[in-house]
Amino acid sequence: MWMQLLDNFIKNSKDKREIQRATAVKMLLRGYKHQEIMPILGVSSGFISKWKKAFFQKGVDGLKLGYQGSVGMLNAVQTAEVMEWLNSKDTWTLN
Repeated sequence: MWMQLLDNFIKNSKDKREIQRATAVKMLLRGYKHQEIMPILGVSSGFISKWKKAFFQKGVDGLKLGYQGSVGMLNAVQTAEVMEWLNSKDTWTLN
């Protein structure tokens, strides 16, 4: 069950950091020792322990990046209007 969750997460993630986290946990679950994983993935023993703990506490959600960016203040139409206005000016100042 754990391996399938990790396999799916690795397959569907687009972020190198998430994939590295999941791969470290997967290797550990397959019986690799920290000393074997570290040079292969270029990570520390603390990295492996941290993400193993996160995985067993929260599942694959524990391996995801915490910050996903903020929601913009303008919607798409408003952004287009601002860009159009800015592009229509020869010069502009912050005054």
